[in-house]
Amino acid sequence: MRYQNQKDAKAWRNLTYILAWALGGYAVISLFVHMLPWLEIEKTYVIIQLAISKVLIFTVISYMLYLSTKNFLSHKHNAVVNRHRQNALQTYTTLVEASGDSQTRDAVLLHAAACIYSPQPTGYSAGSGNSQGATSVIELMSKPLGGGD
Repeated sequence: MRYQNQKDAKAWRNLTYILAWALGGYAVISLFVHMLPWLEIEKTYVIIQLAISKVLIFTVISYMLYLSTKNFLSHKHNAVVNRHRQNALQTYTTLVEASGDSQTRDAVLLHAAACIYSPQPTGYSAGSGNSQGATSVIELMSKPLGGGD
């Protein structure tokens, strides 16, 4: 899944570049479209129609650029989060094999689960990525491991 998000992010990035160039090109071309000799710009109706069509086309291309940028950032965010989760899972298995203590194993499992399943901030998406996991290993080690009273 991680690699699919990277491929999709690359495709959306390329489309974003294309749309940005198209928007810039259209902005430059629209500055000179009124100079076309076959356009009768003496009539008010033609002037209004030309102005509205220029604004409408510019707005549509701008919105498409906004959506492609948003999709690029979303796929990039997912690729980073998936890589982070994969690293957390690989690190967990290494740490569990290295420790023989069951209490340490449980503490590592809690941190790995918090890392894998909680939302992670990556800088590609807006919002807070506050994790709901434990804040430190000391806090985890101080908790009783028993099932109850």
